[in-house]
Amino acid sequence: MKKRIISIIVAFLSLLTANGQVTFTGVGQYHVIEVTPATGTGLDMIYVIYNTNGVGMTYHSASGEQAVWYSYDSRGADYAEEITDISCDSSATSLSQVLPNSGYIIVDGSERYCCWVVNYADYYLELNDLFISNDEPCSLMSFRVDGYGPTITYTTIDGHTRVLDREIKLTYNTLVWDDEYAQWQEKEVKESFESIDDVFAVEPPLCNTSFTLTGDCFLQAWGLENSIESEYYQTQAVDCGSTAELDNFDSDGLGGWAPCRIVFSGYPTDAVVYRVWEMATDAEFENVIKRFNQDEVDYTFMEAGTYYMRYMVTNEDGSCKAYGNTYVIKVKSFPIRGDINGDREVNIADINSVIDIILGNGVSDYVYSRADVNSDGELNIADINVIIDIILKGQPTVNTKEWVDLGLPSGTLWATCNVGANNPEEYGDYFAWGETFSKDYYDWTTYKWCNGSMDGITKYSYASGNICFIDCKSELEPEDDVAYVQWGPSWRMPTKAQQDELREYCTWTWTTQNGVNGYLVIGPNGNSIFLPVAGNSCEELPYNAESGGFYWSRTLNIEINQIAYFLYFDSENVRLSCHNRSFGFPVRAVCVPQN
Repeated sequence: MKKRIISIIVAFLSLLTANGQVTFTGVGQYHVIEVTPATGTGLDMIYVIYNTNGVGMTYHSASGEQAVWYSYDSRGADYAEEITDISCDSSATSLSQVLPNSGYIIVDGSERYCCWVVNYADYYLELNDLFISNDEPCSLMSFRVDGYGPTITYTTIDGHTRVLDREIKLTYNTLVWDDEYAQWQEKEVKESFESIDDVFAVEPPLCNTSFTLTGDCFLQAWGLENSIESEYYQTQAVDCGSTAELDNFDSDGLGGWAPCRIVFSGYPTDAVVYRVWEMATDAEFENVIKRFNQDEVDYTFMEAGTYYMRYMVTNEDGSCKAYGNTYVIKVKSFPIRGDINGDREVNIADINSVIDIILGNGVSDYVYSRADVNSDGELNIADINVIIDIILKGQPTVNTKEWVDLGLPSGTLWATCNVGANNPEEYGDYFAWGETFSKDYYDWTTYKWCNGSMDGITKYSYASGNICFIDCKSELEPEDDVAYVQWGPSWRMPTKAQQDELREYCTWTWTTQNGVNGYLVIGPNGNSIFLPVAGNSCEELPYNAESGGFYWSRTLNIEINQIAYFLYFDSENVRLSCHNRSFGFPVRAVCVPQN
């Protein structure tokens, strides 16, 4: 009979909830906490009582009829039993001692009221100490708690076990990335746990912090909340943000016409010790062509192609690693001669750009480098006249600087005079290796690519012996190539291999031309160039002029990064050698024909 009655009750769970109310007696100084159960449990309320010992419960009927009480356990309402020792006082029915951790079904006429009573004393939260277990500091922050805080469960009408969230809070600080301001900001984090097991875990913080465990929501409601704090934690986890800002770009996205200047900025978190920007020619970064061990990279792409750039950081021992965004840069071929503003057209706008430069108005370096259209080393009305000629007549078919085809196996075309000279016999200007201007004093204190001494190379560093900076660059980039910068994209300083080819395949005859000592270099096809014995500049005064020739290549000595390769000759021999990068040598360029 009882089983049939309860089955009828369960079948009518969708009926309206009774309008009566439940009250408790004997609860002491700690009030009963009401928790609204989740939809679908069949319960109207969950009551959390500090200690059910001596606590009674009364139901106040809305219908005026005497209510019938049933209790059930973790098996659900199908196993409910009627409670017979219920007292009645008019429309109120009472149970003198509630059962701990039990469910109640109170039938009030055609309606019913269902609830679950939790005896908190059986689950009382104790927090004694908090220990950090740092086995996976990069991905998981684990903790062990000395204490007690088991899962509080209740049973739905249909016999399913649910967990009552205790809302135990773990509070600590971490860093979050702010896209709007491109920076990391410290933020307080609160993680919530339904219960406390022996071990629990969260994501590792990105800054040094302490951890505070507080609980639970029931003790807090009773004014009994307690907390424990871990020792101060030095984080090992790392992360990074990154941005890219363009100096010129087109509608296709990141990139544009070369030279294309982009400033890449990386933003590391606190534990980062090693950082690097990687440049590759493939999206998987299997072919990394450059590395920059710094947070900001101001780079000008000179060569056409598709490049991939990303920022990577690690902690001190390299166990934790993170990557920023991967940027795809599409660079198109060099601007045509006379296109000063980089819009791929030669028109009045380019004339205005040259006028701006002549008048001293600010322009970017790459615009300035293109403005010397006639490659005479000066910016004046002559460059404007060349642009006008290009507009009226089209692009010239020859370079403004002359070259000679010597019939070499590689097809290399050699300039007829030195950079800074106007005829073959002139010495031209002297340049430190990797610098694009001449100066009055040549040594490490004035050298561009060091921090004031030969032990502090800041660019073009390949060997592990350089403790300051290693970028694995073994040849000058176009922006540091004086031939490219002063004469335009058709010109480069020769490589070591090109100088060696010139030495091996040509006939060298010591001679005097227009009163200047030097070599007449005759190629396999009979064509020739003249290389004057220009000497070099060490500190203030050029020396060895008229007796020794020193011509820079663009190739670094990868074993000793303070020196680079050059072509040396005197009246008795011609050879390749290496010398101090800070010395001033002349440059004889080679031509790279442009389409």
